[in-house]
Amino acid sequence: MRKRVIIGALMVGLVAATVVGLRASGQIRLMAMVAAGVLYGMVLYLARRHLVVPPRFTMVALGVVLVVGLCGPPQRSRDVWAYATYGQMVRDGHDPYVERPSEIAPNAFTRRMAPGWKHARAVYGPGFLAVAAVGMTVVAHAPVSAQNRAVLARLWFQVVASLALLGALTILWRTTRDPVTLFALGLSPVVTIAIVHEAHNDLLVGVALLAAVVLARKRPVVGVAVGSLAVLIKVSALLPLVGLVGWVLFHHGWKQAVKGTVGALLLIAATYGAVGGQRVVQPILAADRLMSSSSIWSLDWLGSLHLAQLIVAVLAAVVLLARRRDSDGALAVAGTGLAYLLAAAYVLPWYSGWVLPAAVLAWRSRTTQLLLLFSTLSFITYGTGTTFDSALLSEIHHQMIRRYLPLFEIAAIAALAVASVRRAMLQPR
Repeated sequence: MRKRVIIGALMVGLVAATVVGLRASGQIRLMAMVAAGVLYGMVLYLARRHLVVPPRFTMVALGVVLVVGLCGPPQRSRDVWAYATYGQMVRDGHDPYVERPSEIAPNAFTRRMAPGWKHARAVYGPGFLAVAAVGMTVVAHAPVSAQNRAVLARLWFQVVASLALLGALTILWRTTRDPVTLFALGLSPVVTIAIVHEAHNDLLVGVALLAAVVLARKRPVVGVAVGSLAVLIKVSALLPLVGLVGWVLFHHGWKQAVKGTVGALLLIAATYGAVGGQRVVQPILAADRLMSSSSIWSLDWLGSLHLAQLIVAVLAAVVLLARRRDSDGALAVAGTGLAYLLAAAYVLPWYSGWVLPAAVLAWRSRTTQLLLLFSTLSFITYGTGTTFDSALLSEIHHQMIRRYLPLFEIAAIAALAVASVRRAMLQPR
C-alpha cells in the first residue's frame, strides 16, 4: 500500500508539473519542466526497483495532459505553421520543394511562421506533406472565420501527434503488457509537451519504426517495408531503418535482409520519384548545413562540421554491431537513432520522438536510459525557449545550451561507444 501511495504521489506531481509547463511561461515554465523531468526519472527509477506503475492511472493522467495541451497553441516552436503553410501550398497547387513560403501570397499561416523558415523549401517527406495537405483541405472547407481556421490548423497537427502517440501506446501494450512502457513513453515531458502539444510530426516517424521493430520479429520483410514509411515522413529515419535492416541481417539471414531492403527502397524511390525525384532531395540536402545551438559542433574547438556525418556513421555502426544478436531490433533502431541525436549537427529536442517508442520496448537497458536522460535534458535546457528577467539567469541558461549540454553529449557519445565496443567484443562471432 505504501509503495502505491509513493508512485501515485509522484505521478500526480508529474501531471501537475506538466500541466503547469503547458500553460506557463518564463521562469515558472522552466521550473515546471525541471520538476517534471525529476519526477519522471524518479518513477522510472522506482519501477526498476519493482514498484508497480498502474496502467489505468497512466492513461487517465495522459488524458488530462493531452486535453490541456490541446486547449492552447504551442509556446516554444512555430513549426506547426510551417506544416500548415506547406500543406496549404500543396492544396493550392504549389510545389513546396521548389517554391518558398515567402514567394506565395501571405496568409494566416505564413504570417505565424518563424521568419527564417519563410525562405526555406520543404524538408519533410511526401508522406507528411500529404497529411498536411489533407488537414488544410479540411480546414479550408470548415465554416469558420480565417482566425479560427488557424486554430483548426493547429488542432489538426496536435491531434495527428496525439493519435500517433496513442497508436504507439497501443502497440506497446499489445506487445509487452508492461505498464512501465506506457508510462515511459506516454508521460515523458518531451513527448507530451515538446512533441504532442507543440504539434511536431516526429511521433509519426516513431510509431512507424516501432511497428517495424515488432513486425520484424516474425516477418522481417514486412517489418522493414513498414519501417520505410517513416522515411516518407522524414528522410533522417533512414539511419534507424538501416539499424533494423542490420539486425534482420544478423538475426534472420541475408536473404530476408535483401528482400526487405529491396522492398523498402522500391517504396521510397517510387514515392519520392512520383513527387519530383531530385528536386525533392535538394532542399533536404541543403538542410545538412544547418547547426543547432546545443549541438556538439557548436563548440569551436571540436573541429570541422564536415566530420559530423562520419562520426554519426561510425557510432551507429558500432552500436549496430553490439546489438546484432538482440532478441529484437528495438535497441538496434534506438541505438543508431541515438547516435544521430548525439552527434549530428542539427538536432532539436523533439527529434527523440523518432526512436523513443521503439526504445521503451527495452526500457531497462542503459541505451534507453541514456536516450531518456538526453532527451529530457535537451528539452529542459534547449526546448523550453525560456527568457528570463534576470541577466544572470539568462547567462546561465545560455551557457547550459552552448556549453554544458554539448559537453554532456560528448560524454554520452564516449559512453555509448565504449559500452557498444565492449558488448560487441563479448559476443560470439
